[in-house]
Amino acid sequence: VIDIRPNGNLVLEGNKNMNINEESWMVSLSGLCRREDIGPDNTVLSKNILNLKIDKRDRGQVRDGYKRGWFQRWFDEFDPF
Repeated sequence: VIDIRPNGNLVLEGNKNMNINEESWMVSLSGLCRREDIGPDNTVLSKNILNLKIDKRDRGQVRDGYKRGWFQRWFDEFDPF
């Protein structure tokens, strides 16, 4: 919880970094929830988070293996045919 709004809604933010087999993943989540949506074990279901934003970033050899080259990205953008 990074902020409490005047109406009682909570502003949430969370980050997680994972390193697996020379791959680095960073996942972040942010959104709003009502106090009533917090369970007795201090958990909130994702369906109860308003303005949910999930961002996943990865780095490493596997990502580089499926990243498209500059020509393919250009070709997809301009589609000359």
